[in-house]
Amino acid sequence: MPTAVARLGGDERLFYDFAQSVLDEAPSMHEDIRSALSSGDFQKAHLAAHGLKGMLATLEARPATAAAGEVEKLSHECRLGEATEATERLGAELDRLQAALRDTVAGTQRRPH
Repeated sequence: MPTAVARLGGDERLFYDFAQSVLDEAPSMHEDIRSALSSGDFQKAHLAAHGLKGMLATLEARPATAAAGEVEKLSHECRLGEATEATERLGAELDRLQAALRDTVAGTQRRPH
Protein backbone atom coordinates (compact mmCIF):
# COMPACT_ATOMS: atom_id res chain seq x y z
CA MET A 1 0.00 0.00 0.00
CA PRO A 2 2.70 2.62 0.73
CA THR A 3 4.01 2.37 -2.84
CA ALA A 4 0.51 2.77 -4.26
CA VAL A 5 -0.08 5.82 -2.06
CA ALA A 6 3.23 7.28 -3.24
CA ARG A 7 2.21 6.63 -6.85
CA LEU A 8 -0.88 8.76 -6.15
CA GLY A 9 1.16 11.69 -4.87
CA GLY A 10 1.11 10.58 -1.24
CA ASP A 11 -2.62 11.29 -1.00
CA GLU A 12 -4.13 8.54 1.18
CA ARG A 13 -7.69 9.74 0.60
CA LEU A 14 -7.12 9.49 -3.16
CA PHE A 15 -5.77 5.97 -2.67
CA TYR A 16 -8.86 4.88 -0.74
CA ASP A 17 -11.17 6.50 -3.29
CA PHE A 18 -9.29 4.77 -6.10
CA ALA A 19 -9.39 1.45 -4.23
CA GLN A 20 -13.16 1.84 -3.92
CA SER A 21 -13.35 2.51 -7.68
CA VAL A 22 -11.45 -0.70 -8.34
CA LEU A 23 -13.84 -2.58 -6.06
CA ASP A 24 -16.76 -1.10 -7.97
CA GLU A 25 -15.42 -1.44 -11.52
CA ALA A 26 -13.07 -4.44 -11.70
CA PRO A 27 -15.81 -7.11 -11.62
CA SER A 28 -17.64 -5.60 -14.60
CA MET A 29 -14.37 -5.09 -16.48
CA HIS A 30 -13.50 -8.75 -15.88
CA GLU A 31 -16.95 -9.76 -17.11
CA ASP A 32 -16.48 -7.56 -20.21
CA ILE A 33 -13.29 -9.50 -20.99
CA ARG A 34 -15.03 -12.86 -20.51
CA SER A 35 -17.97 -11.80 -22.65
CA ALA A 36 -15.75 -10.43 -25.41
CA LEU A 37 -13.74 -13.64 -25.54
CA SER A 38 -16.85 -15.81 -25.59
CA SER A 39 -18.10 -13.86 -28.62
CA GLY A 40 -14.67 -13.92 -30.30
CA ASP A 41 -14.16 -10.15 -30.01
CA PHE A 42 -10.42 -10.17 -29.36
CA GLN A 43 -10.04 -6.41 -29.82
CA LYS A 44 -12.64 -5.65 -27.15
CA ALA A 45 -11.06 -8.20 -24.79
CA HIS A 46 -7.62 -6.71 -25.43
CA LEU A 47 -8.79 -3.16 -24.74
CA ALA A 48 -10.70 -4.15 -21.60
CA ALA A 49 -7.71 -6.09 -20.26
CA HIS A 50 -5.44 -3.13 -21.02
CA GLY A 51 -7.70 -0.75 -19.08
CA LEU A 52 -7.97 -3.12 -16.15
CA LYS A 53 -4.20 -3.64 -16.14
CA GLY A 54 -3.70 0.12 -15.85
CA MET A 55 -6.03 0.38 -12.87
CA LEU A 56 -4.33 -2.52 -11.14
CA ALA A 57 -0.86 -1.15 -11.83
CA THR A 58 -1.82 2.11 -10.14
CA LEU A 59 -2.59 0.11 -7.00
CA GLU A 60 0.72 -1.77 -7.28
CA ALA A 61 -1.30 -5.00 -7.34
CA ARG A 62 1.46 -6.93 -9.08
CA PRO A 63 -0.05 -10.44 -9.36
CA ALA A 64 -3.37 -9.09 -10.66
CA THR A 65 -1.57 -6.65 -12.98
CA ALA A 66 0.52 -9.49 -14.40
CA ALA A 67 -2.60 -11.61 -14.91
CA ALA A 68 -4.36 -8.76 -16.74
CA GLY A 69 -1.24 -8.25 -18.85
CA GLU A 70 -1.27 -11.91 -19.84
CA VAL A 71 -4.92 -11.67 -20.90
CA GLU A 72 -4.10 -8.50 -22.82
CA LYS A 73 -1.23 -10.21 -24.66
CA LEU A 74 -3.12 -13.41 -25.46
CA SER A 75 -6.18 -11.48 -26.65
CA HIS A 76 -4.00 -9.37 -28.90
CA GLU A 77 -2.58 -12.60 -30.34
CA CYS A 78 -6.12 -14.03 -30.81
CA ARG A 79 -5.29 -17.11 -28.74
CA LEU A 80 -8.78 -17.94 -27.49
CA GLY A 81 -8.13 -21.02 -25.36
CA GLU A 82 -5.13 -19.54 -23.58
CA ALA A 83 -6.79 -16.13 -23.19
CA THR A 84 -9.84 -17.78 -21.65
CA GLU A 85 -7.68 -19.71 -19.18
CA ALA A 86 -5.73 -16.55 -18.35
CA THR A 87 -9.02 -14.74 -17.76
CA GLU A 88 -9.95 -17.35 -15.16
CA ARG A 89 -6.58 -16.84 -13.44
CA LEU A 90 -7.21 -13.09 -13.55
CA GLY A 91 -10.55 -13.67 -11.84
CA ALA A 92 -8.84 -15.53 -9.00
CA GLU A 93 -6.30 -12.70 -8.59
CA LEU A 94 -9.11 -10.13 -8.60
CA ASP A 95 -10.93 -12.09 -5.89
CA ARG A 96 -7.81 -12.00 -3.69
CA LEU A 97 -7.21 -8.32 -4.39
CA GLN A 98 -10.81 -7.37 -3.73
CA ALA A 99 -10.79 -9.14 -0.36
CA ALA A 100 -7.69 -7.16 0.64
CA LEU A 101 -9.11 -3.89 -0.68
CA ARG A 102 -12.42 -4.39 1.12
CA ASP A 103 -10.53 -4.84 4.39
CA THR A 104 -8.40 -1.76 3.69
CA VAL A 105 -11.32 0.45 2.69
CA ALA A 106 -13.45 -0.77 5.61
CA GLY A 107 -10.59 0.03 7.99
CA THR A 108 -10.42 3.63 6.81
CA GLN A 109 -14.16 4.09 7.10
CA ARG A 110 -13.94 3.18 10.79
CA ARG A 111 -11.05 5.61 11.35
CA PRO A 112 -11.77 9.26 12.23
CA HIS A 113 -10.71 11.65 9.45
